[in-house]
Amino acid sequence: MKVAVIGGGPSGLYLANAIKHARRKSEITIFEAQGLSAHSKGLGYTLQQLGINLLNKLDPGFQTRLFANSAPQVINKALYKTHNDSRLLPFTTGFSVSRPALLHYLGEMARNAGIKTIQQCINKQDLNALKKDFDLVIGADGVRSVVREQHARQLGARTETLGLHYSWFINESPQCRTEACFYAFRAPEGVVMLTSYPLTPYRQIVIIEMTEACLNSGKFQGKTPEQAIPYLNSILSQNGDRMALKSAGLPWYRFNTNSIDCLHHRNNALVGDAAFAFHFSSGQGVTNAFTMAFTLARCLQRNESVAQALQHYNHACKLAMGKAEQKMTQRAHWLEQIDHHFAATPDQQLLDIFLGRLPEPHFGNPERPTTREQRGPEQRGQSRL
Repeated sequence: MKVAVIGGGPSGLYLANAIKHARRKSEITIFEAQGLSAHSKGLGYTLQQLGINLLNKLDPGFQTRLFANSAPQVINKALYKTHNDSRLLPFTTGFSVSRPALLHYLGEMARNAGIKTIQQCINKQDLNALKKDFDLVIGADGVRSVVREQHARQLGARTETLGLHYSWFINESPQCRTEACFYAFRAPEGVVMLTSYPLTPYRQIVIIEMTEACLNSGKFQGKTPEQAIPYLNSILSQNGDRMALKSAGLPWYRFNTNSIDCLHHRNNALVGDAAFAFHFSSGQGVTNAFTMAFTLARCLQRNESVAQALQHYNHACKLAMGKAEQKMTQRAHWLEQIDHHFAATPDQQLLDIFLGRLPEPHFGNPERPTTREQRGPEQRGQSRL
């Protein structure tokens, strides 16, 4: 079986390795746009238990190789904050990994397995040629997938542009922070949201997000992410943090979500963000991509016919993704109105409404006590501030 994988990011690399693992005689070629994935806007990922298990299925010793130079930063707590309140809760145990480290590891695995990589940006004409030359062509090329665009009508593809803007940063501060952090701080312009995961105790990957109205008003108006850093640091340091954001050299992005009715058309299929792109606050992006890739590889292993394998793949993924798609769509629409929600809510209830809108995968059983007044200084994180 000859397989073409379009996209050399985590989705495409994991998929190519999973298919090779499932069908050793497969001839697999990855088409990657001149190293584009190595310089994509994302800075890193959080691997929780399912993602860890899926890497283990391909390489039981993956942690030794992925973290050859240093031990991973384990995450098992999550800190939720507004400008006037905070709460520490259990977090499904996992760890963060930088995008370059994950790409290097998966790329080495692919090379060692004899998977070919061709540096080529695939356009629609190229795609037509690939369909003739390969038994299966898989789009793992992100939210603007060429496969998705060419077969949008047949796949029932839907893209929604949200009224939310975001960018990536690195936080390097003398303050130790090993929790996953989810903040929503009210500012004169609107609500500034932070999502961060630690790479080390003193270095975190950070996503800053706000509504379009917030970004286009007050001290944010006309500012690049780098120019906005001093103001962002002052806002996000109001409740005990000592923020020291550093620019990732990236602009403000408008958030797009992807969804789809069918994951395949003829001998074409989609995985990862090319099929479903959810809001990053779910913390499940790379896990969803790995899950879809592993499912497709398993379906190809169990079915001689590519057509039958793709039917089984579509059925399995749609069952698994249906509820998540609905939940994350609702959350994204709520976040588009977060300025209004916070303006209409008393200060003492802000954290509760923010927590109520966070997706369930982050939560374990809340620790007791759970209110700020009931906890001691250590539980509030004050001993580290």
